[in-house]
Amino acid sequence: MKRERGISLPLFLAMLATGGALLTLGKHFSHSAGQRRQSAESQALQDAREALIARAVNDENRPGSLPCPDLTTDDDAWANHPGDGKADMLTRNQCPSLVGWLPWVTLSLPQVRDRHAIPLWYVIAPGLRDDESAAPINSTSATGLATDHESEIAALLIAPGKPISEQQRTIQNPDAYIEGRLYNEGPLHYRSRTDSNDRILAISRSELMAAVEQRVAQSLRSCLLAHGQASGNYPWPAPLNATDFEGRQQTRFGRVPNTRPGPGPAQMLNTLASRIAPNTAEALEDSASILKTTTQAAVALRNFLTTLEASAELLLNDAGTLKGQLDALTRTIASAVSNGRIARSEGVTITAQSSASIATVHRLGRQISRLGFNAPRTDQDAETTGQRVERQAAALTLATTAFQARDMANPRPVQTALVPDVDAIARSVSELQTSNDAILAQLAALPPLSALARTTNNALLDSIAGKAGAMESLHAWMQHPDPGTRATLAARMQKVNDVRASLDEQIDALSTASRSHDASAWPMFWEASECDFLLPDTNRWWAPNRWQDSLFYQISAPEAGQTGQLKVGHRSALSIVVIAAGAPMAGQARNPTSRISDYLEGANASNTRDGDAMQPIADFTQKVTRNTANDQLAY
Repeated sequence: MKRERGISLPLFLAMLATGGALLTLGKHFSHSAGQRRQSAESQALQDAREALIARAVNDENRPGSLPCPDLTTDDDAWANHPGDGKADMLTRNQCPSLVGWLPWVTLSLPQVRDRHAIPLWYVIAPGLRDDESAAPINSTSATGLATDHESEIAALLIAPGKPISEQQRTIQNPDAYIEGRLYNEGPLHYRSRTDSNDRILAISRSELMAAVEQRVAQSLRSCLLAHGQASGNYPWPAPLNATDFEGRQQTRFGRVPNTRPGPGPAQMLNTLASRIAPNTAEALEDSASILKTTTQAAVALRNFLTTLEASAELLLNDAGTLKGQLDALTRTIASAVSNGRIARSEGVTITAQSSASIATVHRLGRQISRLGFNAPRTDQDAETTGQRVERQAAALTLATTAFQARDMANPRPVQTALVPDVDAIARSVSELQTSNDAILAQLAALPPLSALARTTNNALLDSIAGKAGAMESLHAWMQHPDPGTRATLAARMQKVNDVRASLDEQIDALSTASRSHDASAWPMFWEASECDFLLPDTNRWWAPNRWQDSLFYQISAPEAGQTGQLKVGHRSALSIVVIAAGAPMAGQARNPTSRISDYLEGANASNTRDGDAMQPIADFTQKVTRNTANDQLAY
């Protein structure tokens, strides 16, 4: 029988229907795959955005900074090559290129690509590069980058897509991948071509800094709480009208202070020494609490000794300057009166030198009082150091004014008649020299004593937390409580006590040399390690980046550990609230101002927080929209 070479019509139609269904299904799968790739690309851009923001938030050197792109650096020594995902190395204080691949290795990301498997590209704002010699980075820092649609851009993330027109992707050139370029138009402008297929995700300064401000505010809150726990009190804020960031008593709202009112150096040394007195407890079970308390006290003492040395050096400079001025004035007077008459030129010199000395005396007197080095020389002396030099300065001023009036009179008295006036100046100068020499003698003893105590204090901290320290032995004993670990712990606790005993003797000597009364503006020292970022060290990020200008806090009461009265929304009974002001909004002027409404918004900007802010309102608000408010609170 002849074989049929065709198929029946019903079967053909059935197959055609099936094929059509398969074709339609294939298109559906293809469309779904495209959607998945596009979704994956969106996720890649968002992951990169989050990683960059996290990098800016967590940077320990310059919060808010971003890494250089990956494009140019090719250095075997640094194991850094184009396309390896590592950020380029800064050349001086500049990124080798502001445009390049996303440095995914530096950001601790898997390599992120667009839907066509092309690595993401990245543009960094020049004002946010991570170099300490660059301009400060804070809420108000200009980024130096804009697009056609937005200014103050922190970074751009770019999914390049498929090549278009003339692009040849065998070369390391941004033009081979992306269609945008940077144009120097004041701030740099990133402009793209009309035929671009780049997908761009912009990170604005406001969204980047909102996260950074929250981190900074939380860091400050942790510091203030730890300081309060260690010392028993929160520091008095510096009110908005204190241009020198001077903490003032009874102020409840303001900036982080540079100075604090309170006990002078001698009293403060004795207070800190009492917290660090030798331990007599024999139970090793108490070691953990002893070591914790001792560490807290040693950190506070370390920071205080640093301010003590700086304060003594400041006063020594003024006292040394005064000594030189008074000695020169003494020589001028001696030469002038040697022939029994005062020439006009000698009179002009005497007046000028005396006036310069008077200015230095007043500055020295103010600083002595501010810093608390203002005690009587003896218990029987009712006059303080500051009172004595101010009295002597007033006497020198009176004698100088009287001499100048006669010296400049018309007609001028005969030259011999002016000698008694100059003798009066000389007597005042002699009294000041005696007082100043005593000040110099006292102050000169402080830096070496303080440096010795600081060295011993560092040794105490090392005996606790250093290698082969007591903490290490304590952990070993807790994990393996046997006679050997117990003996080691006992020996190292004894070493802690021995170092502590030496420190106690040195503090006694330093306290004796630091005769003092209360200080109105002692340099702020922080009593907790959580505050180390506030220390006056150029390698730390707080001061160099001027965060103190836009961070504020309010205390419910100066005493720490009490239930507070402050409120943020529905949260109440708060003892402390920290607030970051963010960049200026419309209508806010900060150059300079004493109005809190130029920094904060809504209820946060209550005028009760102006001036000395002794009775500010207790309520704060946390806005979520950055169109009307950009305050960031930590509480």
